[in-house]
Amino acid sequence: MAADDLIRKLKAALGDAGVLTGKDAEEKAVGGWSNLGIPVAVLRPASTQEVSAALKLCHAAGEPVVPWGGKTGL
Repeated sequence: MAADDLIRKLKAALGDAGVLTGKDAEEKAVGGWSNLGIPVAVLRPASTQEVSAALKLCHAAGEPVVPWGGKTGL
């Protein structure tokens, strides 16, 4: 599954506001001590059902997922 196809499916499952890409994803991901690179997307699921849907789609596409909390350090 191509990245564009995965992004389209993720937006269908999470809504446009639930999938950040491009500069929006970069702004959320860059900073702090991590130098891991820029993600294809940053997902912001609003429910456990959306988390499940997103993980299923990413798994089917072979796309790695890095869980990230509220960035509070706690």
